[in-house]
Amino acid sequence: MDWKDTHLILPVQAYDDRHSEISDTIDWELIKEWLDMCQEGHDDGYCNDLATTPREDIPNFCVIDCETEMIIPAAEISHPDYVTLSYVWGASTTSPQVLDAITSLPVLPDSNQRPNVVNDAMKAVQRIGYRYLWVDRYCIPQSDHDAKSIQIKNMGRIYSMSVLTIIAAAGNDAEYGLPGVRSRPTVQPLWTTVRRGNSAIPVIYFEPPHQDILGSTWNSRGWTYQEALLSRKRLVFTDRHVYFQCESIQSIRTLGYWADKAIGLEKLYPYMAKECEVFPYRMS
Repeated sequence: MDWKDTHLILPVQAYDDRHSEISDTIDWELIKEWLDMCQEGHDDGYCNDLATTPREDIPNFCVIDCETEMIIPAAEISHPDYVTLSYVWGASTTSPQVLDAITSLPVLPDSNQRPNVVNDAMKAVQRIGYRYLWVDRYCIPQSDHDAKSIQIKNMGRIYSMSVLTIIAAAGNDAEYGLPGVRSRPTVQPLWTTVRRGNSAIPVIYFEPPHQDILGSTWNSRGWTYQEALLSRKRLVFTDRHVYFQCESIQSIRTLGYWADKAIGLEKLYPYMAKECEVFPYRMS
């Protein structure tokens, strides 16, 4: 069977009142469980082998402090774990990078002058327990041509040495944002109740997340897909799913509570996983 083209209609277990409505926002605790599972279970593998960071040999390497909303040199941070963002800029007309007149460091524009994908990513970074975010448009020094050239040549290291890459695979430009994070809701799975006599069984229509990702505008750009290939951990946002894949596992629990309750999905997943993976696994 070709699982890549398979859609599933799955019965789900009875739900309690707390889950009687499907949420259109992100389950951050679930995402933190995925990250913790990778951190604790793959501590001796490629996923978490972050012995060095770009701040040690890339001039003027900066990150966004998502708490203070300032761009700061990574060399000034004692524990510079940072998240990278991979996205399609598209036709966005929001403010480009500007420089501080005194320090000549990049200055982050006000939130209403930033694209939604950056504002959403900054919120996501904090909700999953991190603080620093690297975004090419704001963190690469545009006025220092030598430093800019060095950073562009080291894009592979910048992405491979981040603790996680957030991938915006929904929409066609940076204004679309990350569904479920702030104002844009996620698209909910189709579901209904099948009745037979006195019995009622809820069922959901499950479409594997790789179909949304591989068919996205983000995936049509060579450099964005390369950013994902170079990353150790990826958290992908589409209209319907949040998908996590590190160098050892992928998470199929993209429907939150509903996928956890799907009857039979855990039996089908071992057969689906290999064919439905989005990014090739790297040998540790």
